[in-house]
This record gives sequence, C-alpha cells and structure tokens, in this order.
Amino acid sequence: MAPISARTLQDLHDVLHSFGVRATDVHDIRSGRVNKHWRVSAGTTQYALRRYNHHRSPESIQFEHEVLQRMERKGWPVAAPLLSRQSQTLVNVLDRWYALFPFLVGRPSPVNSLRYLRIKGGLLARLQHDLADWPVTDQRDGFAPIWDLDGYMDGQTFDAVLDAFGHEQPEIADVIRSQRLVNLQELANLNYESLPDTIVHGDFHTDNVLFYRRRLTAILDFDLVHIDARVADIATSIAGDCPAPPTFMSIDPEAVGAFVGGYSAETPLGEFELRLIVPYLRAYFLWLCAFNLSRWAEGDVDKATRSLTRSAMQRLPNLEARRGAIERALTIAAK
Repeated sequence: MAPISARTLQDLHDVLHSFGVRATDVHDIRSGRVNKHWRVSAGTTQYALRRYNHHRSPESIQFEHEVLQRMERKGWPVAAPLLSRQSQTLVNVLDRWYALFPFLVGRPSPVNSLRYLRIKGGLLARLQHDLADWPVTDQRDGFAPIWDLDGYMDGQTFDAVLDAFGHEQPEIADVIRSQRLVNLQELANLNYESLPDTIVHGDFHTDNVLFYRRRLTAILDFDLVHIDARVADIATSIAGDCPAPPTFMSIDPEAVGAFVGGYSAETPLGEFELRLIVPYLRAYFLWLCAFNLSRWAEGDVDKATRSLTRSAMQRLPNLEARRGAIERALTIAAK
C-alpha cells in the first residue's frame, strides 16, 4: 500500500478537524473507481472518509446524503453521513468536497453463492420499495437514466467521444457503436419509456452488500443513486453479481435465476419488465463503455482502453450469445 504524502495527510487532518475528529491513524483504502477513500481511526472508533470526484457537484452529493439519511431512518444498515462542526455533511478543503461516514463492518457474500444471490435479490426488492415512497421528481445533478449515455459525458456527447476514440481503436469503436444502435432499437420496440421511474441504488452488488454471521450488516456506496426504472437497478445488480467464472465476462443464467427469484418473491415482476432485463443489461454494459470513454478522454488511456476492449469483444457479444438461456432463467424464476 502506497504511503500517504505529508501534504495529503495534513489536508485530511484539516478535514477531520472540521468534523471534530482527532485521528490516531489514517489508511488508504484502495477501492472505488470514482471517489477516493481513507479508513480513519480515532481511538476505538472507525470512520470512512471520502473525497468526491471533481465532477460531483454539492447538489449532487446532497442528493446522495439525503437518500442515506432517509434509509437510515427506515432502519437500513447504511453509512449515513456525519455532521461537521457547522452541522453540514460536506466539508470543502482546497476546492475538494469531503464527507465522513461511520465505518460499517462485514464481508461480501461468497462469490456465485446461489443462496446469497437469492437473499440479495430479495434485499434489492425491499430497498427499492422503501426508496419508492420518496416523492422526488427532479433527476440528480450529473445523472440520467442508464440508457441516456450523453448524460454521463460531462458536456460532450457519447457519439462524439466514441468517434474520437475510433480514430485510435476503430474496430472496438465500431462494435460499441453497433451495439448502441441495437440497444436503442430493442428498448424502443419494447416501449421502455412506459416504465415508471423510481430512485435506484445504481451499484447494488456483492462488494457493497456486507454480512456478518449471515446477518446483513451494511449496504454501501450510494454514490450512483439516481432516478431510473427499477429494471435498470436489477440489470446493474445482475451485471455485478452474476458473471460466470472463470473469466467473469459473461452472465451466468443460473445465477440470474437465483437473484431474480429472490427479487420476485418480494416484488413480482410482470412479463413486460422481464423482457426488458436483457436490453437493460446491454444498456449497462454500454454505460460502462461511456464511463470508460470519459476516462479515456481525460487521459487515462491504457486502463480505459483495456476495459472498453473487454466490453466490446467479450461482455457484449457474450450477452447476446447467452440471451436465450438468460431469458428462460428469468421466466422460470418469476413464476
């Protein structure tokens, strides 16, 4: 683990002072693709300190914090933000926004455990139910439905950045462009716009759902919470929790059946929504492409290109190859 520089450590102590916390130890947490995190010890008390990505506006962060506070009041084991000395959940140091959270214990469930996939499907259904009664109508700043890729390109368009990427990687760009057209057409054919909107977690998968002695202890990382269709949330969870070993570049139909079976036991899914899960899986993989195109445009060329290659050459083609098996698993699971 790389040491924290003296300058950064001083900044972190300044932030923690604003929260009334005197740290005895600060450790770098190597997790998350968007924000930066540190584990903070203050005696026997543990915290998670987050520095938000520079793209996150204060309004966008407050949306997340309000969701966390609401879910905490409803009894969910979430890390609701702590208040600073000024009774705010955000502190600004050197034009960067920070928030402090309690550190929640627990471990992710075993990979590919059908039992836990069913449990997590039921948990997502219950979480969505409790999120749905919050009458929020305005989309979170900087976010959009998962299929609206322009909403995630920081002022550019998905097509424009993809065209620029295509000058360097034409084969990969052509596959992504073709998959995008297929996705827009299949969504339109299935009348996706008639799906009702709700608040979705956006990143509900094994790393963010923790257990201790088979008891749920934490649902983490509401950083992607926004307004979308609940099918989008289901598809995102399947993409994160149901990949098939050993490469994890395709979706395991049996795992999908377990997850959706658990979801349907709590909240039944109609045929219309079931038919949209695979198109929304494609939309999620394309959203992942949009995320990595943004990284590429900002100069993170090697990592972004590797991920874009995996999506274009493995994830998206494998999804189509397994589409029939996934759809059969969905039909059986929803009965």
